[in-house]
Amino acid sequence: MTDSKELADNFLDKFNSRIDSPRSKIEGGNLVLDPDGADYDIDLDSCSTHSQIVYWVMHLSEKTWFDRELLRTFISAACSYHGLDPRSRL
Repeated sequence: MTDSKELADNFLDKFNSRIDSPRSKIEGGNLVLDPDGADYDIDLDSCSTHSQIVYWVMHLSEKTWFDRELLRTFISAACSYHGLDPRSRL
């Protein structure tokens, strides 16, 4: 039987290996975006529903450094972390 820590570790390994950008990583339940050398941490527990993800997208889109690559990374991380389908219709 797989425990939640093992599942979380497997997710982190898979997610971090898929990211081919040094601009983002997951550390201890946070998605860390590093657009310009200054870390921006997002607690993944704060984006556990589609509506919370939309809230964060709106918030992040106001940042001058937030681009399409980071948008896709954020949505992918939040959805994968919580088992959500990023392409589902609400």
